[in-house]
Parts: sequence; structure tokens; C-alpha cells
Amino acid sequence: MYTNFERSPPRLPEILFASQGSLTLDTAVHAVADVNIGTVLAWRVARRIDVRSFHISGLGYPLLGVRIASETEDSMLIDALCDVGDPRTLELFKLIERDGRLKLTFRHELGMGSSDFQLSRPDKAMASFASAVQELNAGDFRRDGFCDACTRLAFLNVDRRLELEQPRESRVSPVKNRKSSALRVSKTVR
Repeated sequence: MYTNFERSPPRLPEILFASQGSLTLDTAVHAVADVNIGTVLAWRVARRIDVRSFHISGLGYPLLGVRIASETEDSMLIDALCDVGDPRTLELFKLIERDGRLKLTFRHELGMGSSDFQLSRPDKAMASFASAVQELNAGDFRRDGFCDACTRLAFLNVDRRLELEQPRESRVSPVKNRKSSALRVSKTVR
């Protein structure tokens, strides 16, 4: 018990249970997430981490990326996103399917740290890509719709993000894989 009333007990850092970042292709598939130190510490002790490709609908533009999910006492996830309308995304998802590896970098107030992950089902990457492209081709989306959809996603908690993931009929817990079906890819963003 604290007897000095001028000092309060140390405060635990906040944990961001639902975070997002960018997914890029340099020499490998690379995800970068800006988080706080509390979130980094939580991920450091996380067990049962699942890394897989995903497609989210319902935010005004199809979102595509790689999801890093963990079940600790509470579920945590990081959605690393790329624009399905960008021509480079096809090459990125081909590499994900072929190589199955992801480098995740956490940027936080004390610096940076990286971890390497193996995707649990890299063979589903092109199915996620095809599903997102089919949605993009079927709709009338604004060119800046990707940024707007990312902003909307930033305000959603873990449960709501999982509800939006495609295909809808195969929702499961964040550490299990979702089934996807291969779709034909033909158009790009207008």
C-alpha cells in the first residue's frame, strides 16, 4: 500500500487490441505497424499467433492484407493492408503464396523492433486477392476509397473486424483459418 499520497502507483501502458499497418513488397513481404510500447509488450508474450491473408468488405472499399492474430487473455490482431487496386498488389500476393513469409516491424515511442512469421495458409493468399478484386470490379468505388476504408477500419474493435472478413459463411475465431474460394481476376480500379 502506498503511504506517500503524492505518488500514485505506476500505470500500466495501454494495449491496442486491434491495430493496423501497411503491407509492402521490398526484398520480402513486409508489414509495418505503428503501435505503443504497451502493445509491443503484449505481443512479446503472445502465444498461438496465426498469420494469414484476408479480405474485408463493408467499409466502402474492399480491404486486402495480412492479419496477424493472437489469443492471449484477450484476442489481439494487426491488419497489415495494401490497396487491391494497386497493380503491385498482385505481385505481393503471388510472393505471399509462393514464399509464405512475413516480416513484421513494430514502430513505437522507444524505437522499432521486427519479427519474422510464417503464414499459416499461404496457399489461400491468391484466393483472398481474387475475392477482393471481384468485389472491386463489381462495385463503383472512388479512387480514394482505400484511404477512407482504412480510416473506418481503425475505429473497429477485434470482434467487428472479424465479422467483416470474407467469406462471411466461414467466420471462426481469430487464430483459425477461413475458407476462401478462387475467383477470376479481370479488371482494375476505375
